[in-house]
Amino acid sequence: MLISLIMLLIGVGAFSWLQSSHKAKQRKRMHHLLQSEETESDARKNFRKAMNKISAENKKEFESKLEQAGVYNKGLAIYYLPAKFSVIGITTVICGFQVLAGNWQLNDAILPFLGVMIAVIIVPDFVLAAKKKTVERNVSRELPYLIDLMAVCVQTGMTLESALAYLADEMQGFDKHLAYHIHKTAERARLTGLETALTEFAVRINTQEVRSFTFTLLQSLQHGSSIYQVLITLSKDIREVQMLETEEKIGQLSAKMSIPLILFIMIPIVILIIAPGVMRVAQSGGIG
Repeated sequence: MLISLIMLLIGVGAFSWLQSSHKAKQRKRMHHLLQSEETESDARKNFRKAMNKISAENKKEFESKLEQAGVYNKGLAIYYLPAKFSVIGITTVICGFQVLAGNWQLNDAILPFLGVMIAVIIVPDFVLAAKKKTVERNVSRELPYLIDLMAVCVQTGMTLESALAYLADEMQGFDKHLAYHIHKTAERARLTGLETALTEFAVRINTQEVRSFTFTLLQSLQHGSSIYQVLITLSKDIREVQMLETEEKIGQLSAKMSIPLILFIMIPIVILIIAPGVMRVAQSGGIG
């Protein structure tokens, strides 16, 4: 009996010691993880501060460029200029190393260096400008559907601000670019007023359709006219203009197709017509 009691006490003590040591290891591990996370977060903060310092002067401009191009993560703006400098720096190091190692002559390194310089300076802005046009075209194309839905919302008794806020969520699955700009317009309307928000929307998406939309709403707000009928008329007018533009593009196809027709059809036909005569002349000249 005594031996059993002693063994039980020893077992309980061993179990308690193992459990306490396990908890101590867990606490040590958690402390280590927390320290590593704090160190990592500090490193990230320092890195972001450095990027912010480099891009501080042009940050707003870069944010505007990315936003207009459909990139809505404003945190990427601080990396725009440093990324360009990094590529140029890496290219300089590689070219310098190749020249110093004797693999390249100085003239051989100048051409790739200048090529990378030109690409870094021109290509990103060119890509952003192309994406900006794509976003503007998509927003302008889908705008009549938004106007129709807004007219329905207004007809049910919603205000323009609440209609914009509601449609910003509903348009997410329809067109993310249009939904983003409508959502931003609704947020700006709460802060600065609807007139200022609409003006900023027209500045961000500088197309004829958006300008007509914002101008019509501003006129209705100033004069207090019936917004429902105005929106229906505006939607119809925008669709008619888009249809006319489509017909104009279709009409231009015949002129654009003339060059491929000349290159791939007329020239081969001319060759087929002239070739037999040329071959006969060549053969007769050879026989004579």
